[in-house]
Amino acid sequence: TFSPHGESLASGRGNGTINLWQVAQGQFVDTLDYAKDMHDIHDLAFSPDGSILASGANDALVILWDANSGAQLRQLQGHEYLVYSLAFSPDGTRLASGSRDGTVRLWDVASGAALNTLAGAGGSVASVAFGPGGEVLAAGAADGSILLWNPDSGQELRRLAGPGQGVLSLAFSPDGAALASGGAEPMRLVNPLAS
Repeated sequence: TFSPHGESLASGRGNGTINLWQVAQGQFVDTLDYAKDMHDIHDLAFSPDGSILASGANDALVILWDANSGAQLRQLQGHEYLVYSLAFSPDGTRLASGSRDGTVRLWDVASGAALNTLAGAGGSVASVAFGPGGEVLAAGAADGSILLWNPDSGQELRRLAGPGQGVLSLAFSPDGAALASGGAEPMRLVNPLAS
């Protein structure tokens, strides 16, 4: 994943390491040792200001790293199975994590405190995305469904039924009026808040 301004690139490996690169120079910068045991890194996400890198792996942990020093800031524990997907809120104060346990968890980035657990997805959650204003959180599940929540209240806003094939990626348009999904099925484009 690229940092917000494109100056850095982070890549996760199956041996539990995360590599950081300077894009302009094509130069390797640092390796973040995730753990002594080998854990597949499933997703990485930079905070909107680029100062924090979040990682999700098959040990069910979310780890926050200082993107400049490579120091581990905190470990977020709560998922029961591996963490597939991560997304920071647009203001950088919250982090959403989607897991094989079928839940999306919301975390306070500054403290690492768990804010909310959103359940009801149809199987593993392979993709999460915040709307551009941060008022909608989308999650794509293994059964092809997409759930839309209010991340503050935890209220389910809408559920888009799927054909039983997994949603692997989600992206909101810059104005939040459209949500694109992709995966094992053909790509869909929907208005996320239409009734």
